[in-house]
Amino acid sequence: MRNPITIMSVTTALLLSACGGGGGDWDQRLGEILSNETDTPEQRITSLEAYLDDEPPVELASEARFTVGWIYAETLQQYPEARRWFQDLLAADPSGPWSDEATWMLENMEKADSELLPGLEEQFIPPGTESPRVDPPPSGSP
Repeated sequence: MRNPITIMSVTTALLLSACGGGGGDWDQRLGEILSNETDTPEQRITSLEAYLDDEPPVELASEARFTVGWIYAETLQQYPEARRWFQDLLAADPSGPWSDEATWMLENMEKADSELLPGLEEQFIPPGTESPRVDPPPSGSP
C-alpha cells in the first residue's frame, strides 16, 4: 500500500520545484499552500480551491488542480472526485505541462501497485511462505 504522507511530501517537493513562469506572487502563494505541512488534506484542498477562485495563470491553475486531484486520489482514495479534478485540468489546459500527468492519473490511479510494476510480487517472497533459494558453493570451495 502506498504511504500517503510520503507520497504527499514527494509530490510537494516535485510541485515546488516545477513551479514557475506564472508570476512571483502567484508562485509564492501556491508554494506556501503546497509547503504547509501542518494542514490536513481537506484544509489543503480548501486552500487550493480558494487559490483557484482568484483565477491564477493557466499553468499554475493546472498545477493546483493536479494537486487537488492527487490528494483526492492518493491520500483520500476518493477516485470519482479525483477524476473530476483531473478532467477539469485537461479541459482547461489540454496541452499544458500537467496534462500528461493528469492523463496518467486518470488511466492508473485505481490500479494496484503490482499492476503498475509487473513482477513486483514475484520478486518478493514473504518470510515463511517458501524456502529461500540456496546456491551451491563455487567449485573448489572447502
